[in-house]
Amino acid sequence: TVEIFYHISLGRVLVLDGFIQLTESDEINYHEMMTHVPMFSSKLGKYVLIIGGADGGILREVLKHPITNVTLVDIDGEIIELCKKYFPSLSKNSFKDSRVKLVVEDGIKFVKDTKNKFDVILIDSTDPIGPGKTLFTRNFYTNLSKILSRNGIIVFQGGVPFLQFKQFKKMNNDLK
Repeated sequence: TVEIFYHISLGRVLVLDGFIQLTESDEINYHEMMTHVPMFSSKLGKYVLIIGGADGGILREVLKHPITNVTLVDIDGEIIELCKKYFPSLSKNSFKDSRVKLVVEDGIKFVKDTKNKFDVILIDSTDPIGPGKTLFTRNFYTNLSKILSRNGIIVFQGGVPFLQFKQFKKMNNDLK
């Protein structure tokens, strides 16, 4: 279920399956921190993979760096199109950049099947409920490690530790 509505304080709001995904008013806090910290920390940063990120906010921020290419993989092409239409300020036409490869496919399958290596991998997923649950498994983390270049960096959307303590603890244990 997709809901997009306008809120007087938050601007446009994107809700998927009853869970708020983003608001126009504060999206930049999330997108900038999730992107710039690893991009500035990486000595490589030329080949970037984004899993999820249909709204284009992470993509917009990645393209501010001197990358060679970025692959964005999202399972839902309809959400990408809705975000382009209703949240154009998020992607700022980033999907049209020649360095971008857009893949509409399950991120689990892509990570398992790709032969490419990536310097920075950004997992901009939904919470671990429903289809997003598979992006929070040891198997997925193992497959990610196989496509991460030497000295590469992976960043995960992991929820809010003080609100989702059990999930956060499980994720960190699985990542070990």
